[in-house]
Amino acid sequence: MIPHLLRILLIIIVMALCIGYPFFPGEYDSLAMPLSALAQAVGVLGVLLVPVGLFWMISELRQRNRPIKSRGFVFAAIAVILGALIATALVGVGLATVGPSLAILLLAGWGYSLYRLIPVLRVMRHSERDRFNPTPLYLVSIPLATLVLQIVAAPHLTAASRAHAIAGSAEMIADIEAYRKAQGRYPNSLLGVWKDYYPHVVGVERYHYRPERDTYNLYFETPRFVLDRFGTREFVVYNPRNEHFMVSHPSFLLRLTPAEWQSHRGWYAVHDAGTDHWRSFWFD
Repeated sequence: MIPHLLRILLIIIVMALCIGYPFFPGEYDSLAMPLSALAQAVGVLGVLLVPVGLFWMISELRQRNRPIKSRGFVFAAIAVILGALIATALVGVGLATVGPSLAILLLAGWGYSLYRLIPVLRVMRHSERDRFNPTPLYLVSIPLATLVLQIVAAPHLTAASRAHAIAGSAEMIADIEAYRKAQGRYPNSLLGVWKDYYPHVVGVERYHYRPERDTYNLYFETPRFVLDRFGTREFVVYNPRNEHFMVSHPSFLLRLTPAEWQSHRGWYAVHDAGTDHWRSFWFD
């Protein structure tokens, strides 16, 4: 059993690292959020396998040291069926986060896994087994541990990554203010091919700059956990005059009057980001 317990622990550690990866300090990685989303989805959807694993484990303990034909087959078959449903949902996550390429890759991975599992089910159906099958331990411990890690780590990692990206903007803000002091106005645009200012958070690609009359908004999108207000996107915005402005669709800027923006803003909540002149906007 020790090798299986060590393997389970290793899988949980890998899952935890995948989940937390976008929130870690470091250079931007475009695959960080899709990888984290998939790992989080495994924890959430994998809970469907926990009851199967529990009943399977109880059955294994009751039948311990008794050679019984088809032992565990029913539970294994149910787990495979539920696994197919979970795999379908993961394909949807891959399609939503990256696109058809990742969805096809996940679908191919599940197809290969099914190809390997079907012969195992056939053997279980027609063979007698008198030793404890460790499979239910995997079905119970990995999803539960992954889910608990998400719930416990979400507020801490989100706050830490937000604060790190805010701190990383100090150089850019200083250069913008130096430009205003020298030119008498803020720059009209900071759009360029290369990034000269880095958030230094794996899941944050870059800072965005938008001038607004005699002030400006500097903002970035921070990574979030799937279960942390499901469907919410968070944009953290800096404005030196506390005149923060953020909308969900650029068409609002073209088609609506400033008075109409208030009813079409797109965000449903705004919070202080914990640092002067920074606010956090939540969009659904």
